[in-house]
Amino acid sequence: MNQLRKKGIDCDLDIICKEGVVVKCHKNLLRFHCEHRKWSFDEKLVISEVASHVVKDVVEYFYLGRLRVEQKDLVETLKLCEKLHCTKITAELEAYLPSVNPCGSADWIKF
Repeated sequence: MNQLRKKGIDCDLDIICKEGVVVKCHKNLLRFHCEHRKWSFDEKLVISEVASHVVKDVVEYFYLGRLRVEQKDLVETLKLCEKLHCTKITAELEAYLPSVNPCGSADWIKF
């Protein structure tokens, strides 16, 4: 599925990010990973408050089942996951927040 997404094959949802960058996705995969599965998406979902690299990372998690979050992107990733109702990722990020080292921006969280 991820290879299809990367080639834009059968992608039926464009996620518009903060910089105007478009991230392609399959609606059904987004619905599968989000608690709010009754969403009815048009062909576009605007998430203008989140940077494109964060959206790309979370969308890739939907396809590959792994997520790497750079510490500097932690709050923005949490904001996106809360907006999309991705409770599994949200819980993991919230559990990690108290132990974040404010000095080490090169740290990664892996799921």
